[in-house]
Amino acid sequence: MPRLVAALLALARTAAADLPCAAKPETCVPIKTATGDLMMPAVALGTWRGSYGDCADNDYSCVRAKAKASVGDWLDLGGRHIDGANDYRTQVEIGEAVAGADRDPSATGVAASADCAASPYYDPGTKVRQETWKAMELLVKLGKAVAVGISDYNATHIEETLEVAEVPVALHQVEWNPKKHDEDMLKLCQKHGIQLQAWSPLGGAEGSVTLKWSLQRGVAVVTGTDNKDHMASDLDLFGFALGYYDEVAAISALQ
Repeated sequence: MPRLVAALLALARTAAADLPCAAKPETCVPIKTATGDLMMPAVALGTWRGSYGDCADNDYSCVRAKAKASVGDWLDLGGRHIDGANDYRTQVEIGEAVAGADRDPSATGVAASADCAASPYYDPGTKVRQETWKAMELLVKLGKAVAVGISDYNATHIEETLEVAEVPVALHQVEWNPKKHDEDMLKLCQKHGIQLQAWSPLGGAEGSVTLKWSLQRGVAVVTGTDNKDHMASDLDLFGFALGYYDEVAAISALQ
């Protein structure tokens, strides 16, 4: 769902926070923090209600139960990046699944992104965006978060944020898939060292090739499923590569 928000990326605050990436660096992407680069798992599990097709509209009891079970399965399979937001109403269940897992989250380096701003339905203006960013920087300075980022900003919003930023903009989450992707936004993020992350990375399509295309373009992905076999497939995207001059180019030209 398109949102004009600032998003908080909170990683386990420990020297071992990037252990999964240390073991399998090819499965991770770098993000910038106030103290240097940190590796982040490139594939995240989303917990939006649209991930759970057998839950009726607005049946958040079903959504919450599915989210908790899905996060548990994700962790069991080795997934270490979970995407959540206040709008999803699944953050409590994410926490319960992580706390209930048979492992120490601080030792395995669980990352979670969380919505940390206001309504998605209007443009709050430059001043509010900049003030929201400064408030999020305070979370970093207080040691409550390691890295902070943005979601669904346009180029002007990014430049406005960079004007006041003292902490790096680590990540920008946007809709990105073969049928809808902004090449100029990717270039802008690359210019400023901002990691682009895709919500709705399939865009209605199916298959690992679609996700692999994003990863080979340098874009991290947020997938959404409660099917454990699909999760395993999503985590197994690093054993093959697409041809850059035929397959990647052809997929990029679909929109």
